[in-house]
Amino acid sequence: MLRPAQPHNEIISVKPGAIELTISVVPRSSRCEIAGIHNNALRIKLTSPPVDNEANKQCCEFIAKQMGIARRQVAIIRGQTSRHKVLRIEGVQEDVVRDQLLSEPGDRHKRKDKNNIDKAVFKGKY
Repeated sequence: MLRPAQPHNEIISVKPGAIELTISVVPRSSRCEIAGIHNNALRIKLTSPPVDNEANKQCCEFIAKQMGIARRQVAIIRGQTSRHKVLRIEGVQEDVVRDQLLSEPGDRHKRKDKNNIDKAVFKGKY
């Protein structure tokens, strides 16, 4: 049975108390990363194999880490055995999810300083 394709803006849907995020997982990649939008879903590359629920666990942990939230706030609600999944992210706003997960890679590592001005977060030695 074919499902109609979701429009591009339907990657994120707002539900009471949570956000639902449509993703496409690529297991056994060389590193964990967000690889853009593909087939109306956020493509996520994971190092874990799709065996014994390992990729699902790593997927939820990776999204939680990217969002800066607890692992228990992220759950797979559809697609446990598929590469195409729908995640439920609790306790966050839609604009935060868009900023943290759907923005350009260089923009993901920005934060606001005390005067509410974007400030780059530098990693490593200065």
